[in-house]
Formats: sequence, C-alpha cells, structure tokens
Amino acid sequence: MESENHPIVTALIVIAFLAITGGVFIGITEYEQTVVGEFGEVETTTSWIALITWVAYGIIVGILFFAMAEVIRLLHEKNVISERSQKILREVNRELQTLNKKE
Repeated sequence: MESENHPIVTALIVIAFLAITGGVFIGITEYEQTVVGEFGEVETTTSWIALITWVAYGIIVGILFFAMAEVIRLLHEKNVISERSQKILREVNRELQTLNKKE
C-alpha cells in the first residue's frame, strides 16, 4: 500500500532486533561462568541452561515486539484506507449535491 512506515513501527522493529541480539549476546557471555572454589582455586564452568534461557528470552521478546509492530502497521494501513475512502465519499457527495441543484 504505502511505502512509508509509521515511526512507532520502526522503533518496535529496532527494539525487537536489539532484544534478540541482546539475548544471544548475554547468553553467550553467561555460558561460561567463573567460580571460586573452597580453597581459592578459580574454575570455569559451562551452563547450557543459562545460554538457552537467555537466547529463548531474546527470541520470545523479539517476536512479541515484531507482533506489536505488525499490529500497529496494519492499524495504520487501515486508517489510511479509511481516510481515502472518506475523501472519495465526500467528493461523490459534493458531486451529487451539485447535480441535484442543477435539476
């Protein structure tokens, strides 16, 4: 329909990409955790649960923001179509009124 996007739609899409990217980044950084043992030794442990949790969180939040952006885009498109239809109907009404006055 129209090539222009509503600014809120653009902002929500950017937030969605940031959420997905952030979830993956935090998941990767939290995958390896440094733990200090009883006797002061430093060990590195891996946590698949932390990785999967953060990646899933990022994807879910990203999908929700994409969905909100799509809803707003569709509502904006519907509003534009409604305004165009009302404008056409007003023009038709004026034309009919001018035809009725001529008779």
